[in-house]
Amino acid sequence: MRSIVTLVLVVSLAALSGCGGSTGAPTTTAAAGASVGADRYLADTAAAAAAVRGFAAALDTKGATATPQLLKSLVPQLDPPLATAKLAGQRLSAEVVADRRLEEQRSRSAASFAKTVTAMERVRDAAAAGDAATARTASAELTQALTTLSGVPNTP
Repeated sequence: MRSIVTLVLVVSLAALSGCGGSTGAPTTTAAAGASVGADRYLADTAAAAAAVRGFAAALDTKGATATPQLLKSLVPQLDPPLATAKLAGQRLSAEVVADRRLEEQRSRSAASFAKTVTAMERVRDAAAAGDAATARTASAELTQALTTLSGVPNTP
């Protein structure tokens, strides 16, 4: 699991780098087609990146064997960043950015980030079940989702 954590961190930072803003992290969902400014979009992408980093950090078992007990003990640390990722993903899928270049970036990356969130959910669910084999498979899916996300161009 340690290698997945390293890869998750590297890929997530590369995929969502340069995103930030003065607006705080999202706390509510966005209506479909909601128009947002650059600050809100960048805050949402920053929240998404932070959520992936937090999830990856929670998965870092420092080389310990992924026993059912260890996996189950990770769940309380996986849940908060997963919840943030779900919220950020919903917002990124729903909103429309006023800035054309940022809207093009958002439209290219939203579906890939949704797949990342789905993979995060699978990892979390496998951990909750204490199922190491499924957790490894789900971790591989998460790696693939993040690899795909990192391949999405950041600028038009």
